[in-house]
Amino acid sequence: MFITYEVLQAKDACEGQALRFKALFPDGCTVTAALCGTHTSEFEWSWAAKNLLSPSARAEYEQACAPPWAGYEQARDTARAEYEQARALALAEYMRACAPALAEYKRACDTARAEYERAPARAKYDRACAEAFGRLAEKED
Repeated sequence: MFITYEVLQAKDACEGQALRFKALFPDGCTVTAALCGTHTSEFEWSWAAKNLLSPSARAEYEQACAPPWAGYEQARDTARAEYEQARALALAEYMRACAPALAEYKRACDTARAEYERAPARAKYDRACAEAFGRLAEKED
């Protein structure tokens, strides 16, 4: 198969991919397995298969890609499980390390709150409000 920039444009290729192709192959190129392997990470091969291969070649492509995809999914799932386990252990360790500091923080807050509630100014305020209410209530009679 011979591909050119114009062929990619006619097939509505992504402009970035088409321009990358044009930069590498300004006069187009004959596609080979070796050439595609050299440019593995530069192009979206699933798009190319869907848009450039015949239906029978596309079916063969999908068959050829299925085993490596299954291997990728298995490796990804294993890596994800390992990540989740490591993350959970790290979080548990973090929580254990923070627990004493959090407890001390709560104790300090509780002590400060108790002192705040016992502050003479608060008692003075409460008494003034109570007496004001009483005086005004007496006048209501």
